[in-house]
Amino acid sequence: MGHRGALDRGGHRYHRDRGHVHPADDGRVTNTLIATGRGVDAHYHKIHLYDAFGFTESRTVARAASR
Repeated sequence: MGHRGALDRGGHRYHRDRGHVHPADDGRVTNTLIATGRGVDAHYHKIHLYDAFGFTESRTVARAASR
C-alpha cells in the first residue's frame, strides 16, 4: 500500500496517509496522521514521542498539546 492505505468500513472507503510532517513553531516538526473519506476529514498530531534506548525523537519532533 505504500504511503497511502485504504480502509473499508461499512461500505465506505476511507484513506489514511502517514508520514506527514509539518513545521512547528520552535524549528522542529509535528508528526501528523490525516484521514479522509466520505464525510470524514480528520487529523491527529502525535502526542507521545519515543525517547528511549539512545533514540531521542523529541530532538526533532514537537509533541502536540493534549486535550
